[in-house]
Amino acid sequence: MTIQELCKRINLQENVAERVIGFTSSYDFSNLDKTLQELIHPETAKSAYEKLLTTFPEDEDKIKMLSCYLMGASRVYEKYQEKGISDEIFTETFKCFTRFIEECKEKTGKYAFDRAFWTWRQASMLLFRIGELEYELVNENGKKEISVHIPSDAGMSDEVIDSSLKAAQEFFDTYYPEYAECDYVCDSWMLSPKLKELLNEESNIIRFQNRFEIREENKEAKDIFEWVFKASEDADIETLPENTSLQRKAKALLLKGDNIGIAVGVMKK
Repeated sequence: MTIQELCKRINLQENVAERVIGFTSSYDFSNLDKTLQELIHPETAKSAYEKLLTTFPEDEDKIKMLSCYLMGASRVYEKYQEKGISDEIFTETFKCFTRFIEECKEKTGKYAFDRAFWTWRQASMLLFRIGELEYELVNENGKKEISVHIPSDAGMSDEVIDSSLKAAQEFFDTYYPEYAECDYVCDSWMLSPKLKELLNEESNIIRFQNRFEIREENKEAKDIFEWVFKASEDADIETLPENTSLQRKAKALLLKGDNIGIAVGVMKK
């Protein structure tokens, strides 16, 4: 798959795509071939990302880093095909780049790529978007788990979450049977017990939260600023938007000196 085809497939913002195509067509990637190969393998992906950071210390809007990731994605497409994973899952998984760039624009006012620290997971086939949710293969100290992530554009109704979970189970049964019986774990502000003070039991967020047994809680985490308000953690609380009911309730809570935090839960079987 060419970079042009990939940019079109994931609906990359036009001005960003032009900069990526311009860079990839003019830069000699021969010296980076080994690093790009490492980027698409689970065991070496994170260290490859760290190498790329030092390769491009001057990188306006991280377009060079983004270009390297997309070069990796064009290579990993062959691995998807070899494994028999659908083009739909490939495309939805790699649309993360477009989504992250749009989120950066909302926060900062400019199109830039600020998630290179995260997306080596997608590049190395450790994380897949299946329906509304993302699922990451985790193996720490020999213990396998599937980490569930909630993209910012995900629908949260019971119907679409059920559909995603069913499709994910079929996916792992077929392509990663060693993960088929693993626990599904989620680490998110959406699992914070504090939300039950703000939302009713019929809320989609609470209904999602109720799918999990809470394992631990971090009451100090400030994820709410990014995911609910699209603001930095040090933003002036007084200036936070109040466009939704959740924003208004969460802001009132923060103004009182309280916090929502995050929690880790294991999905009930």
